[in-house]
Amino acid sequence: NAFVGSGPLDSGNSFQNNTSTNINNNGQLNSPPPTTWYGRFFACFHMDSLQQYFDVDTVDVKERIVSSILHANQPDLFRESILHRDGGKGPDLYGPVWLCMTLVLFLAITGNTSKYLHTNSMSMTEEFEYDISHLFHALWVLVFYTFVLPVLLYIMLRCVGVGITTSNGVGESISPGDVNGGSRPLSLIDLVCIYGYSLVSYIPATILCMLPSVMLEWMILIAATCVSLLLVLRNVMGPIVRSGSGSQWVGPVTMCLIGCHFIFLLVLKLVFYHHKFSKAKSGGNSSNYDGDDGVIATDDAFE
Repeated sequence: NAFVGSGPLDSGNSFQNNTSTNINNNGQLNSPPPTTWYGRFFACFHMDSLQQYFDVDTVDVKERIVSSILHANQPDLFRESILHRDGGKGPDLYGPVWLCMTLVLFLAITGNTSKYLHTNSMSMTEEFEYDISHLFHALWVLVFYTFVLPVLLYIMLRCVGVGITTSNGVGESISPGDVNGGSRPLSLIDLVCIYGYSLVSYIPATILCMLPSVMLEWMILIAATCVSLLLVLRNVMGPIVRSGSGSQWVGPVTMCLIGCHFIFLLVLKLVFYHHKFSKAKSGGNSSNYDGDDGVIATDDAFE
């Protein structure tokens, strides 16, 4: 009988051949990893590459959701102690996808509900119409924020060469020897996961935004944006600050992250919670009411 390690010491070629052709669970040989940039890009969308990032359960997702709020202001804690802790499952895509789709529904529903409550408080219920476009607007806004923006940020950091992995960046495992100063470099899956879980604070905020008060809407959205921004800054800027060649990019990257969140805040307020109403008047004229500034402009004013 042959046991592991009982072969001849000079069988280097056979050992190399065995390790270079791994066998998957189906008994088929795995294809070698791609070497070109476009090969790596398309490999990111292969089922085998994505399957490992959906291998989480309810306990894992619940812990990450709670930690994204409780530990938002603690440097690198969410990324190092929650996503990359010893014995953990690593970053996932199930949570970001689930949170993104949930917030799409919440924005569409609460945006229309907020409009209805505003019209009801002004005795204009006969003018209320459900805006189905909120659903499509919420979809492309949140997909861009959750998945496209981290990719753009990763490309920018890759171009300047600070605080990121130097290979394909699709969440590959990093040995302890590669971790500098107790903080591992960022990968693309890290950025997508962090931005995905940064949406948690907006879910209760959208519910509270149904209150018919413009001032409360602004305050609630600003508070949710601050919590989300803290989570991103505290977990993204650490590797950049600690990298020797990235000190000159700390300011620009920080301003870029803050600017993106500020734009996201304005989009949420002006697209989903900025209501204008029209009310018919006697004489065939109509008036437009801006729910934010309370100004009524009649059609005669533009003639």
